[in-house]
Amino acid sequence: MKRSVEAGQRFQVVDKTAYVWEVERVSDKHGIPHASLTRVGEATERRLVSVTILLDRGRYRPVAHQPPAPAAPGSSGSGSS
Repeated sequence: MKRSVEAGQRFQVVDKTAYVWEVERVSDKHGIPHASLTRVGEATERRLVSVTILLDRGRYRPVAHQPPAPAAPGSSGSGSS
């Protein structure tokens, strides 16, 4: 199990899986590493969480990053008829 946190990693709160949080950056606040998180799909919603809490599998779980699906051929939206 990976025991460090890096920008780009994604997590969900264990009992609230509707939201995915992405690590924006990791900083050291007074000797305690913290991760700045941004909610995926809602960039204005942010949180600051200690890395220890983020790595506690009773509170957060890692989520694999899934890139957006490619557009289907012919669905460019050009509107030509």
